[in-house]
Amino acid sequence: MTDIDQVLETDLDANTLRKFARAFWRQQWRSDNPDATMEEEKAAWAIDKKKHMIHAKRALRWLETQGVLVSIRDASN
Repeated sequence: MTDIDQVLETDLDANTLRKFARAFWRQQWRSDNPDATMEEEKAAWAIDKKKHMIHAKRALRWLETQGVLVSIRDASN
C-alpha cells in the first residue's frame, strides 16, 4: 500500500479514485493551460498528486453526503 492509498482509505477502489482525481484535475488544468504538452501535464500532476487525491476524496464524500452520489466504479471492469 502506498502513502497515497493509506491517506485515502475509502470504500472506493484506489485505482478508481486515482482515475477520478486525475480526470477531475485534468479538466481544470487543460482549460488553464491549453497549449501545454503531455510532458508538462504529467509533471504538473506529479508535483501535487497527493494533494489532488485528497481533494478528490473530499469532493466525493461531499457528494455522497448530499445524496448526489450513491456509488462510483470503474466501468472497464
